[in-house]
Amino acid sequence: MENLMVKIRESQSGLDRNCKKIGACILARGRDVTRMTIHQLALESEVSESAIVRFCKLYGFKGYKDFRRELTNVFLEQRKDEGAVYKATDIIGGESVPEIIEQVTANSMQSIRETKALLDPKTLERVIDLLDSAPRIDFYGCGASGIVAMDAHQKFIRIGKTCNVAQDSHIQTTLASSLKKRDVAIVISYSGKTGEAIKNATIAKKGGATVIGITKFGNDNPLASVVDIVLFTTSPEAPVRSSAASSRIAQLTVIDIMFTGVVSRNVKKYQEALEKSYHYAAMLKVE
Repeated sequence: MENLMVKIRESQSGLDRNCKKIGACILARGRDVTRMTIHQLALESEVSESAIVRFCKLYGFKGYKDFRRELTNVFLEQRKDEGAVYKATDIIGGESVPEIIEQVTANSMQSIRETKALLDPKTLERVIDLLDSAPRIDFYGCGASGIVAMDAHQKFIRIGKTCNVAQDSHIQTTLASSLKKRDVAIVISYSGKTGEAIKNATIAKKGGATVIGITKFGNDNPLASVVDIVLFTTSPEAPVRSSAASSRIAQLTVIDIMFTGVVSRNVKKYQEALEKSYHYAAMLKVE
């Protein structure tokens, strides 16, 4: 249910002027909006009623009545679990260690919770099937997303999957150009606007590979429109939080879900591969 508010927040930057005003009003006064008529919301947002209808259709609703019903459900669910509502915070300077612990854990928990709300089980089912049967899987990401790509690579090679990983965009292009039908490329970019990510996703598709994007939800996300399948993540990032900590946590969570799903498909087969990797890793000793 909660994913409606997450989607509105994440898509704000890509909306036109009137839809932004509507979105801002809903984000600021969500509970009040559940009791507003379309006329009242139009007055509050300073837009026309037709703009309200257009806004609702952007999120898959026939009209305002259906939209308001779903919004009401969002807040009903929140009341059932008030303890799971976390407030994202930014670095302001001078925090105590206990405050930092609270800030970082709250932001990570919020990121995971909101990402869970955006994940579609049917889409993940399809992704897991593709990864399980893929002859080769490539993981592409730059910066913080590159670290996530490396984590994914490390996980999947441990179960015997043929995988490649690259943070360098030129190497990514070389890898993408050699992908074939039934291969899978997973392109990770939180913003979805990284030029290299979009280019290499396009190259991988041309070779016949299935391209999966792990990126943020929003109308202004070019990567989401290029890939075959998109898995959305979200994060309560703030300007000062340049380490992209929460977005990384969300991406790692999606990788863990995919990995667990693939292993679950054939536990015996993959368990043997995991045990082998553990066995030989244990034999390596520092002299």
